[in-house]
Amino acid sequence: MEPKYDGEAVYIDSNIVVYRSSNGKFGVIDIRNSKIRIPDKYDEVNCMFSDSLIEFKYKGKYGFVDKKTGKELVAPKYDYVVNSDYFENLVRVIINNKCGLINKITGKEILPVKYDYDSFTSGYYYGNGDILIEIKLNNKIGLVNRNRVVVVKPIYDEIKGIGEGIVTVGINGLYGFVDARNGKIAIKPQYNYAGIFSEGLAPVVEGIW
Repeated sequence: MEPKYDGEAVYIDSNIVVYRSSNGKFGVIDIRNSKIRIPDKYDEVNCMFSDSLIEFKYKGKYGFVDKKTGKELVAPKYDYVVNSDYFENLVRVIINNKCGLINKITGKEILPVKYDYDSFTSGYYYGNGDILIEIKLNNKIGLVNRNRVVVVKPIYDEIKGIGEGIVTVGINGLYGFVDARNGKIAIKPQYNYAGIFSEGLAPVVEGIW
């Protein structure tokens, strides 16, 4: 039986049809039984969001529909959904100016929505293509790796960069060094200035300069 709906199909998959009704809203129909899974209520849809999810907007909030079942997998709760330049298959999600990461294949939350808005937007490459990405919590900066492990806790005021696997960090006006592999302090913050390691050395200034 052909599914019936008032409007036009905007996306057809093996199991579902996403349609736009004559009122301009979007809904989802299950092709297998011609039943309306989700009535025409969505304001926007992004059917190309991922291979398994459709992104939708409802009353100013974003959520996700499972392409296979047509069911609403994640209720509309995000203010923004933004692609990440540093994580494959992960996207930044924003609620009340707080940021987290979700898996764009499953919709599951990977890192909680608690970090500052501009987290996950800057990265530092080092070694053989390794990278650490900035996270911010209450205006303090830390670093997370591509496995979403928080390597450097967000307690620092400044991160100058990474050289030879060592992160140059600043806190309370003093600078020191942290191991990029495990977040352990290599040299505690004690300098009035510190640069980035190169060829085994990093410039530092102790005292007034």
